[in-house]
Amino acid sequence: MNLLLLPLFFACTNAQVEVEVLIDHGPQAMEWVGWKEDAPILSEAVQAAGDGTPFWWTVTFPHEVQFPKDSWALELADGAWLPGEPVVGSPSPQWKLAGLPDGVDPMPLDTLWLLSVGRDRVPKTDGERDQLWSRTATGSLDRLQGYLIDWTPEGISFETSVKERLIQWDQLDALTVLAEETDPQTQAVWIQLINGGVLSARILSADASRLQLQLPWDATWSLPTNAIVRLIRRDGLEEWAGPGPNGAAAWSFDVLPQAEALDYTPRVGKSIEGRPLRPGAGSPVFPQGFGTMVPTTLSRQVDGPGTLLITVGVDQEVSTFRNPQPVRFQVLLDDTVQLDSGPLTWREGSRTFLVEVSTMGTLKLDCQPAELLPFSGHGDWCDLVWRRGIDES
Repeated sequence: MNLLLLPLFFACTNAQVEVEVLIDHGPQAMEWVGWKEDAPILSEAVQAAGDGTPFWWTVTFPHEVQFPKDSWALELADGAWLPGEPVVGSPSPQWKLAGLPDGVDPMPLDTLWLLSVGRDRVPKTDGERDQLWSRTATGSLDRLQGYLIDWTPEGISFETSVKERLIQWDQLDALTVLAEETDPQTQAVWIQLINGGVLSARILSADASRLQLQLPWDATWSLPTNAIVRLIRRDGLEEWAGPGPNGAAAWSFDVLPQAEALDYTPRVGKSIEGRPLRPGAGSPVFPQGFGTMVPTTLSRQVDGPGTLLITVGVDQEVSTFRNPQPVRFQVLLDDTVQLDSGPLTWREGSRTFLVEVSTMGTLKLDCQPAELLPFSGHGDWCDLVWRRGIDES
């Protein structure tokens, strides 16, 4: 059973929010009531269709994505990406998210989880040192290498081989720090936002209008439902593009584009050009996945049956290209096609599928140009979560 999951929304006749809940049998419409025992509270009609509360994959809200202009971006070590700006003068690190409804408090931040922060771009890490770019009076960039000391009310305290410096917030252009080892949060969900951002948090409680969240560093934060595009389940699933032995490292790259000067090895958690993953027009950022250039084939072994949730699309970054190409995405098991997306362009946005795999074998993700010209085809494989099934053979 391969399900193409298209939006399924109904007119709202009262103060409740109509959402789409993806369960094993496909998308179901329901009113967003709240949250209980790490799962959405499903309507009686949905529960009656199965035995008890069905397994849920995603909850999609009928809200459009609009990336705010002229905002900074914050990237965290777990894959979170949040547009906004630092709260200047705050006694503890805080991040004010841009493009959210009025009244949303700044998000408290633990810099142990910080990966990068910047206005337009961020430098790449070099060896074993953090990188900081600051703006000079002449408009050029002062490029520093060293270590982040502290996120202060006035700016970033940064130590180089020469001395410790305080870079004022209005001088900071970008900062990238080496990733620290952090413990994954249990029973967390990915939350995609109307500003295009995404974060991981545990939902402590929720009603029709607001979620109470526990962030990965144990701080609590409140978020209104009209700021949310989608919730993606993490608990009880294998994240196949995340860290760990069952994650990105389990994939092999069997087919790659040939280029003399460019490296088209698939990027983990980024587009092929190193940007946040955005599979198509109107898409928020996805925290995990692979950015590829066609033609590319990835493969891994599965040791039994299961169900794969996957979102595919042509990355938004090709929107500025002169002639961006449509891309065809296929999922194969031992060379037998399990899913064929058909040709997709970036304008068509993303497509989400449930792919049922009936037995063990070699699973392949194949991304090919849908036309004769094999350039500017930037294919994103996102979500990539696996639920193990029961082998009845």
